[in-house]
Amino acid sequence: MDLLITNARYAVTSNGSDEILENISIGIKDGKIAYIGTDKPGATKSYDASGKLIAPGFINSHTHLGMSLLRGWAEGVNLQGFLERVWAAEGAIMDEATCELGTELGALEALLSGTTTTMDMYLNPAATHRGAVRVGLRHIAGPIFFDFPGLDGLQWEQRIERAHQWKAVLAEIGGPYIPTYLMPHSTYTDSLENLTQVAAIAKELGARVHLHVSETEAENEDVQTRHGKTPTEVCRDTGILDVPRYRNIRCANNLWPWSSFK
Repeated sequence: MDLLITNARYAVTSNGSDEILENISIGIKDGKIAYIGTDKPGATKSYDASGKLIAPGFINSHTHLGMSLLRGWAEGVNLQGFLERVWAAEGAIMDEATCELGTELGALEALLSGTTTTMDMYLNPAATHRGAVRVGLRHIAGPIFFDFPGLDGLQWEQRIERAHQWKAVLAEIGGPYIPTYLMPHSTYTDSLENLTQVAAIAKELGARVHLHVSETEAENEDVQTRHGKTPTEVCRDTGILDVPRYRNIRCANNLWPWSSFK
């Protein structure tokens, strides 16, 4: 063994019965768990976990790690007010270099708190992925889609091109395995036509989809006024909810879900 963790008071498993093991040793070899039991096989290094609990890493299913650089910028406001202030700040300072730097910082903070996997929707995903992989985080990212150029300055055709290149980008950067995701921002920043195109590309590439749905009451009212539908109905009618293997769609910040289902 490369590493043997001994005397753990508890080990929380993720097996079929969610067992909690007691007074256990765990052996690591070539970066993988190779032994779980009460014996103490030889190892190059050892760690005494007496009185400690060992558990699988936490998973943050929606985050914007690069925004660690903007912490404290919008306090004491509701989500709509937060978005308005932060988007203005992002436009001022967030380019590829700062996105990578902010994500590297956010990834380190995540690891220190026990989070080993994140679903990170942010600008310049190739740059953010490099920063996160550099420090060892399992970082699920993907191309971002807006109808308009947005803070990254990309036209729609460029976003589509990057979606088709994304698997190659992931292979080049390396790091822990992650599933392929496409990330249209929301039903209020992506048109029905464009969401339909993203759903089609996801099916073509065998990718999954992650987007914001029903974040605020203002969003629900805006989408209802423009399309005569709730955000959830928009996802249904554009094919987003039909992406295979499901449902391989992740909806984030559902703070107003009930009005979205009316």
